[in-house]
Amino acid sequence: MPASIKRLAISNPAAGGAGTKVFDSDSEYLVSVIVTNKDEDVATFDVWVAPNGVNDASGRGYISKGQYAPPANSFETFRFPLNTNDDLYVLASTADLSFTVVGVDQLGLGA
Repeated sequence: MPASIKRLAISNPAAGGAGTKVFDSDSEYLVSVIVTNKDEDVATFDVWVAPNGVNDASGRGYISKGQYAPPANSFETFRFPLNTNDDLYVLASTADLSFTVVGVDQLGLGA
Protein backbone atom coordinates (compact mmCIF):
# COMPACT_ATOMS: atom_id res chain seq x y z
CA MET A 1 0.00 0.00 0.00
CA PRO A 2 1.41 3.42 -0.92
CA ALA A 3 2.26 5.90 1.82
CA SER A 4 -0.33 8.63 2.29
CA ILE A 5 -0.16 12.11 3.76
CA LYS A 6 -1.74 12.23 7.20
CA ARG A 7 -2.48 14.91 9.75
CA LEU A 8 -0.20 14.01 12.66
CA ALA A 9 -0.93 16.79 15.17
CA ILE A 10 -2.81 20.03 15.80
CA SER A 11 -1.85 22.56 18.45
CA ASN A 12 -3.08 26.02 19.47
CA PRO A 13 -0.47 26.82 22.14
CA ALA A 14 -0.35 29.71 24.56
CA ALA A 15 2.01 32.55 23.72
CA GLY A 16 5.64 32.48 24.80
CA GLY A 17 7.10 30.10 27.31
CA ALA A 18 9.73 27.51 26.51
CA GLY A 19 7.85 26.01 23.57
CA THR A 20 5.22 23.33 23.18
CA LYS A 21 5.87 19.75 22.10
CA VAL A 22 3.40 19.09 19.28
CA PHE A 23 4.56 15.70 17.99
CA ASP A 24 6.50 12.75 19.38
CA SER A 25 7.79 10.69 16.44
CA ASP A 26 7.28 6.93 16.68
CA SER A 27 8.66 6.23 13.20
CA GLU A 28 10.50 8.01 10.37
CA TYR A 29 8.36 10.78 8.86
CA LEU A 30 8.66 13.39 6.16
CA VAL A 31 6.63 16.31 7.57
CA SER A 32 5.74 19.95 7.18
CA VAL A 33 4.08 22.36 9.58
CA ILE A 34 1.23 24.63 8.53
CA VAL A 35 0.97 27.73 10.72
CA THR A 36 -2.18 29.85 10.60
CA ASN A 37 -2.43 33.29 12.15
CA LYS A 38 -6.06 33.59 13.27
CA ASP A 39 -5.71 37.26 14.18
CA GLU A 40 -5.40 40.54 12.26
CA ASP A 41 -2.05 41.36 13.88
CA VAL A 42 1.44 40.24 12.91
CA ALA A 43 2.88 37.31 14.85
CA THR A 44 6.11 35.29 14.85
CA PHE A 45 6.86 31.65 15.55
CA ASP A 46 9.63 29.07 15.89
CA VAL A 47 9.56 25.41 14.85
CA TRP A 48 12.33 23.02 15.89
CA VAL A 49 13.27 19.37 16.17
CA ALA A 50 14.63 17.93 19.42
CA PRO A 51 16.74 15.02 18.13
CA ASN A 52 16.06 11.78 19.97
CA GLY A 53 13.81 13.70 22.39
CA VAL A 54 16.62 15.83 23.85
CA ASN A 55 15.34 19.42 23.89
CA ASP A 56 18.70 21.08 24.60
CA ALA A 57 18.97 24.56 23.03
CA SER A 58 22.44 23.83 21.67
CA GLY A 59 21.30 20.64 19.91
CA ARG A 60 17.98 21.76 18.43
CA GLY A 61 17.43 21.66 14.70
CA TYR A 62 15.53 24.85 13.89
CA ILE A 63 13.17 24.66 10.95
CA SER A 64 12.15 28.29 11.46
CA LYS A 65 13.25 30.93 13.95
CA GLY A 66 11.39 34.22 14.37
CA GLN A 67 9.39 33.47 11.23
CA TYR A 68 6.84 36.13 10.29
CA ALA A 69 3.18 34.98 10.37
CA PRO A 70 1.09 37.29 8.16
CA PRO A 71 -2.19 38.54 9.63
CA ALA A 72 -5.16 36.26 8.85
CA ASN A 73 -2.99 34.02 6.68
CA SER A 74 -1.08 30.71 6.62
CA PHE A 75 2.52 29.63 6.13
CA GLU A 76 3.87 26.14 5.42
CA THR A 77 7.42 25.05 6.19
CA PHE A 78 9.52 23.09 3.77
CA ARG A 79 9.25 19.34 4.24
CA PHE A 80 11.79 17.92 6.66
CA PRO A 81 12.56 14.51 8.19
CA LEU A 82 11.80 13.31 11.68
CA ASN A 83 13.56 10.21 12.93
CA THR A 84 12.15 7.75 15.43
CA ASN A 85 12.07 9.34 18.92
CA ASP A 86 12.50 12.91 17.62
CA ASP A 87 10.18 15.52 19.15
CA LEU A 88 8.75 18.48 17.28
CA TYR A 89 8.31 21.78 19.15
CA VAL A 90 6.70 25.13 18.36
CA LEU A 91 6.83 28.54 20.00
CA ALA A 92 4.30 31.29 19.27
CA SER A 93 4.46 35.02 19.98
CA THR A 94 0.67 35.06 20.41
CA ALA A 95 -2.07 32.59 21.36
CA ASP A 96 -3.68 33.27 17.96
CA LEU A 97 -1.41 30.88 16.04
CA SER A 98 -2.57 27.40 15.07
CA PHE A 99 -0.08 24.68 14.09
CA THR A 100 -0.94 21.60 12.01
CA VAL A 101 1.66 18.90 11.40
CA VAL A 102 1.17 16.82 8.25
CA GLY A 103 3.41 14.09 6.95
CA VAL A 104 4.14 10.70 5.45
CA ASP A 105 5.33 7.75 7.53
CA GLN A 106 8.37 6.52 5.59
CA LEU A 107 8.37 3.11 7.32
CA GLY A 108 4.62 2.53 7.48
CA LEU A 109 4.73 1.81 11.24
CA GLY A 110 3.34 4.94 12.91
CA ALA A 111 0.13 6.99 12.74
